[in-house]
Amino acid sequence: MTDISANASPSPYQRALLIAALQDHSRRLPADAKGATLDLMRRRQWIREHRADGRLLGTSTGHTGFTHFRLSHLGIRTARKYQRIQLTRTHAVGTIAAYRPASTRHHKDIVAV
Repeated sequence: MTDISANASPSPYQRALLIAALQDHSRRLPADAKGATLDLMRRRQWIREHRADGRLLGTSTGHTGFTHFRLSHLGIRTARKYQRIQLTRTHAVGTIAAYRPASTRHHKDIVAV
């Protein structure tokens, strides 16, 4: 982990991207994310670039096909942290909040505020 990723906090736009990717079943960032933001998030090690077939894009690559970005382990932890913070702003202290992704009825994250 670099020093920049350990001490950095995401901007509101980056937080929205992180939370959106956390809610995606494959942890993919939205396709319309800004390039400069993706570069910064990659330097902070919150995201990693993957090839169209899902394999991680290597550092030395001759790959010219389509790529996409997914959350790294650090990105998942960062996104969950800010998702919890978001829940504490929308729910009173002492309540229980249940988050259920729209894509499934069976998976829930329960957070005590």
